[in-house]
Amino acid sequence: MKNILTLFCIVFFNYPSSANFEWNNNCREAYENIIDLKFDKAKTIISYEKTTNPKNSIIHLFEDYIDFFIIQIDDNIEDYNELTKNQNNRLELIKKDKTVSVWKKYALAEIHIHWAANKIKHQEYLSAAIDMNKAYRLLVDNQKDYPNFILNNKCLGLLHSLIGSIPTKYQWIINAIGMEGDVNKGIAELEDLVIDLKNSNEYRVYVNETYFWLSFLKMNLQDQPDDLKKLLLELRNSNNLLIQFTSSRIAHRLHENEIVIDILENRTSSTEHYPFKYLEFLLGEAKLYKLDSSCINHFNNYINGYGGKSYKKAAMLRIAWMYLMLNKQEKFNNTISKINNVGDTFIDADAEAQSYYTEKINPNMELIKARLLFDGGYYQNAIDLLETVKSSSAFNNTNHMIEYNYRLGRLYEKTQKTDLAILYYAKTYEKGKDLTSFYAAKSAFQMGLIYEKENKTKLAKEYFNKCIDLKNHQYEKSLEQKSEAGINRISKISNP
Repeated sequence: MKNILTLFCIVFFNYPSSANFEWNNNCREAYENIIDLKFDKAKTIISYEKTTNPKNSIIHLFEDYIDFFIIQIDDNIEDYNELTKNQNNRLELIKKDKTVSVWKKYALAEIHIHWAANKIKHQEYLSAAIDMNKAYRLLVDNQKDYPNFILNNKCLGLLHSLIGSIPTKYQWIINAIGMEGDVNKGIAELEDLVIDLKNSNEYRVYVNETYFWLSFLKMNLQDQPDDLKKLLLELRNSNNLLIQFTSSRIAHRLHENEIVIDILENRTSSTEHYPFKYLEFLLGEAKLYKLDSSCINHFNNYINGYGGKSYKKAAMLRIAWMYLMLNKQEKFNNTISKINNVGDTFIDADAEAQSYYTEKINPNMELIKARLLFDGGYYQNAIDLLETVKSSSAFNNTNHMIEYNYRLGRLYEKTQKTDLAILYYAKTYEKGKDLTSFYAAKSAFQMGLIYEKENKTKLAKEYFNKCIDLKNHQYEKSLEQKSEAGINRISKISNP
């Protein structure tokens, strides 16, 4: 009788503990489909798990993943407003589960991270900081309780990097809530995690998501082309749509435009995948960099098929540029006149497009071509083009003169002529620092990067700060963040 009672207690009291946060085959399959952007298939699996295992609280996390990706991909304010209420509902459902599990605090933290990212996208910075703080504290606790749970490192690595890159003017928020950040530490944590995940049968499915975060952190917060080349080799042949998007961005950052086109033209596409219209915009850009007029079709597909607002003005501007290069001035004017009627100006590229409408900018065709050829990595073509102009004195427009110097600086930097690059960047900075164009700030930033590579840390910090000090230009937010990250890197080296 005693043995039977003991057996009954073991079964009765242990069963709910394993069931209430159960990382089982259904959850694994649902997650894998979510990361491949097959949301309907994932929802079917989640529904089945809810029916057969209704006490499994981990499922709320995977439902939240779907909301996160929909908000990030679509950028639709109606979706955001509708889905926002799900955050607190899911958090409460998980909190009510009293099961002691490695997954509980982790799931709560992951949901807070999702919504911090969603709120940042919609400019709700204070609320996002609160979510980041809650996630950070949950993860630190979970790391203490379960030091061998490797998924903790995915979220901690992400948070360490993001917190370490926050601009100075927002540091008071981080200081007030006591979080610690370090860009390089966070990226190193994710790099180590990729290796651990590849060797883990249980959590190997998290490799693609970790690669996704790692790639975008390295692209935006570090300047290490060799590391990006290595990542591209590892990811390029993936059939996962999210990773194909990631690979195309890495290739673009490396100015490997032919690879971008190859990836995007041959991307995975089926009715099972959630519509990822932004990839049409990216393919249009890649075609535009080759001065290929078929880009217009891709931009129109994006404008007409995308339900959000971001990059619509930018797409219109790029169509207009193509018409300009085709010597279709009337179509150029008509397209510019429509920019005001689409999208918004939250994204830097959209703000630039809006300036063409409001300021009635008259672009120089040679400079537009040089810009596009540079962005596609066709450096010699761009140099040959600018050689026909000979010098900035050929321009009557001050902005065109400054842009000419900037374009040459970028081209000389990319073709390893560093001294010439610094010369033209310095000219750009001095002549453009009092204007609202971004050329002076970007030139200061690029000089900071050059000096950082040359271990001239004092000069590097000086030019990163010069970039930060320039205000009210087109790419102020992103250049400020990247300059802050540069200063943080230098500080870590100077004060290990």
